[in-house]
Amino acid sequence: MRQDCFLLSKIDKSMVGVPVLAQKLVSIQANIISKSLPEIERKINGKLATNMAELNRQPQHLSSVAEALTAFMRILSSFKESIKKILLRGEFDEYPEDKEMHCTARLVEMLDQYSNELHSKNFDEKEDFLTEEIKALQETNGVGLPNFLPRHFFLNVLQKRVKEVALIPEDFVKRVWNYIERIVMEV
Repeated sequence: MRQDCFLLSKIDKSMVGVPVLAQKLVSIQANIISKSLPEIERKINGKLATNMAELNRQPQHLSSVAEALTAFMRILSSFKESIKKILLRGEFDEYPEDKEMHCTARLVEMLDQYSNELHSKNFDEKEDFLTEEIKALQETNGVGLPNFLPRHFFLNVLQKRVKEVALIPEDFVKRVWNYIERIVMEV
């Protein structure tokens, strides 16, 4: 231990101490900054150019109703074109990373889900398929014309089947409407 202290005391004073450590840390930090600064500057300049282009598209001064209306119509036209690209043509170059904005894919997913919901109501695979209807038909047997269902029985069966699937289209339309509303608000 004593020998270690002796060896440490032989180190040049210009290489030890808090000021030397601080100077070394400042040098390391400056080196790191100088390496990452060009990339940061490139990103800042890119965002600045994008924002300047957007600013230049805006009218400088709206001194009349005609200028304000022209600016509004230009903005509306740009909005309409964006909506067409996203919803109708399936282009998503304006939002490449945002999967929610890839509308054609999301709408296909919603249609698939809707189809699956309708198929889940498949009546042919139910064990008690038409048992209630057969019992009701047997009760009304002989009441009407041969080979014709009584009107009230037919309406009863039809109403029951319609009630089983009636909410599925409504839910589907609500989901699509809410999705399109979110997209329009985002654009």
